[in-house]
Amino acid sequence: MRIFYALLIVLYGGWLWWYGGTGEPVTESEVATYLEHVADNARASGREPSPELLYELQTLASTDDGNEYYMLNLIRWRDEALYPEDSPWADDPDPMAANDRYSAGIVPALLRHGGLPVFIGAPSGRFLEDGDVQPWDFVGLVRYRSVRDMLKMVSEPVMMELAPHKWASIEQTHVFPVRPQASLVMVRLTVAVLFVVFALIVTGLVRLIRR
Repeated sequence: MRIFYALLIVLYGGWLWWYGGTGEPVTESEVATYLEHVADNARASGREPSPELLYELQTLASTDDGNEYYMLNLIRWRDEALYPEDSPWADDPDPMAANDRYSAGIVPALLRHGGLPVFIGAPSGRFLEDGDVQPWDFVGLVRYRSVRDMLKMVSEPVMMELAPHKWASIEQTHVFPVRPQASLVMVRLTVAVLFVVFALIVTGLVRLIRR
């Protein structure tokens, strides 16, 4: 059992290392390299790089402190998916099917870079609103290990393959970074508790078998 406990401690330590959350801010030279990769990937896919996207990434990097942060995603879906005419999915009008294609690729990419969706939901009504605001259909909160990891992810060629699915499904979106000041989203503690519970269950089973 000592070996078993030691293995669990090593596994949890490895998970903590992967989950990360603290580090050095991304450097200007790193940002320039990542943005160059994003632009190159766009050109390789037959499109010009989006100046707006490059600007937003540059702006995000300028506020980096090297630590974990969250992205709040507000989305309004299209009534019908809008793909380019030459797309293999141009005849599929279902925006949720387009979003499923995007999710199937973006979730593995997030996990590879220490990202994690921590909340996904849909508004259940309307309450306080300032001005003529259209209702959102989707709310998502995604944890990123660092801005560096986010830039690494968006500079991967696969992101250009996923982008058509994303924009085919989305009518409008508002995405912005959030740094927690107080939070009860304690992922590290939650995983630690799961490890402890697993250890207790295995210990109890072993004691029953040995009786």
